[in-house]
Amino acid sequence: MKSADIRPSAADRHVVEGQMTLTVRIIGLGIAAMIVLAIVLGSWRGLVSPLPTREALIVGLTTAEVIFAAALVLLGSIVEGFGYGLSLGTRWPYTRNIVVLMLRGDPEAAHRVLATAVGLTALILAMLHPDYSTLVGLGLIVLTAL
Repeated sequence: MKSADIRPSAADRHVVEGQMTLTVRIIGLGIAAMIVLAIVLGSWRGLVSPLPTREALIVGLTTAEVIFAAALVLLGSIVEGFGYGLSLGTRWPYTRNIVVLMLRGDPEAAHRVLATAVGLTALILAMLHPDYSTLVGLGLIVLTAL
C-alpha cells in the first residue's frame, strides 16, 4: 500500500471522527425527546394561554427556547466529550447535507441545526417582544456563536 493512499487529502484534514457508541445513541435519543418536548410544550402553552395571540405566541416560544437551550448544552457536551468537536469542519460545501447527517445521528450536525433553531427563536422573540431580557438573550447567543 502506498503512503499516499493512507494520508488524508488536504480537504479532509479538518475532519475528526467521533465515537458513535451505545451511550452516545441513548443520550442522543434523550436529547431528541427533549426537542420534541420543547416543540409540543411550547405549542401547548401558546395555544392554551388566556393571553392575546401575540403574547401567547411569546409565551410558547419562550418555553420552547428554554428547553432548546438546555438540549443544546447537553448536545454540546456530547460533541466535545466524545470527540465530535470538528467532525464537520468549517468548510460549508462539506456541510451542505447537514440535515441528512443530523438524521443519520451525527451529533455535530444536530448541534449546529439546534444552535440555529435557538438563534432564530431568540431573534423572533426579540422582534416580537423587544425588552431587556430578550435583547440581552439574543446578544449572548450572538456572542456565543462567534
